[in-house]
Amino acid sequence: MRRIYVKAGTPREIAVAEDGKLVEYLLDDGASVAEAIYLGRVERVVPGMKAAFVDIGQEKNGFLPLEERSRSLQLMPLRDGQRVLVQVKKDAQGVKGTFLTRDISLCGEYVIVMPLNRYIGVSARIEDESLREAMKKLGQTITGGNFGLVMRASAPGAEEADIREEAETLLKVYIEGVRDADEMLGSLWDYF
Repeated sequence: MRRIYVKAGTPREIAVAEDGKLVEYLLDDGASVAEAIYLGRVERVVPGMKAAFVDIGQEKNGFLPLEERSRSLQLMPLRDGQRVLVQVKKDAQGVKGTFLTRDISLCGEYVIVMPLNRYIGVSARIEDESLREAMKKLGQTITGGNFGLVMRASAPGAEEADIREEAETLLKVYIEGVRDADEMLGSLWDYF
């Protein structure tokens, strides 16, 4: 069984143990946390601001919009005290905390995997229209309509098997992370 331990504060200490043995240790010196994924706690939902403030273990609570930009993302409403999986989109600046999202994305060399939405896209850097269409079709085939995916500019030069393997690996990393959080804190599945 894999467990992740986090000691809040500055510096933040993160340890990963498998079957009771330490396999990874990280010391977070407080540098950029953009793209980091946290299991936070909703401190306060403010309907008038269409946002929630979420404690992710930093000095200031993060700002989480109640409505996400993705049209294909369907999430349960938030409530005070709820645990929620979030990703940092912008670091804290001045008096403002981090800007958060529930629409988590995991970046690889060839693809960006978005486990909670169904959008299939292609990098704008791929300009050839027939190549864009081929990449979009490949993305649809890989996801099977079960998750979102963006084909990065490096995807056309890669083997289809490598692109597929990377997408499956990133999705597996996400699923295992959610399961680990679920084991530590109780059922989170109801919140997605």
